Amino acid sequence: MYALGLGVVLNELLAFRWFQRAATEGYAPAQNDLGALLLNGIGTKQDPVAAAYWFRRAAEHVLAQAEVGLGILCAGGVGIEKNELQAFRWFQKADQKT
Repeated sequence: MYALGLGVVLNELLAFRWFQRAATEGYAPAQNDLGALLLNGIGTKQDPVAAAYWFRRAAEHVLAQAEVGLGILCAGGVGIEKNELQAFRWFQKADQKT
């Protein structure tokens, strides 16, 4: 709600904290969203390495959005080592779910 300002005043810092709490508890969609917040510096400073960590955690739960996120990071070498073959594999995994 804080991330979108739905029913509350938009507050990116509080949104980040709630996503972080849920991600730490193992909730895959929150892990993916936390990765996106860290990648884009929303509610916190930009941290591509931490973003890659959270995308990977969510991908371990077989979340297609996180697999796409990891593929993008691998393809560009953002936050993790550039590896186009691994990027392709992440995109392929995500595509198998659609």
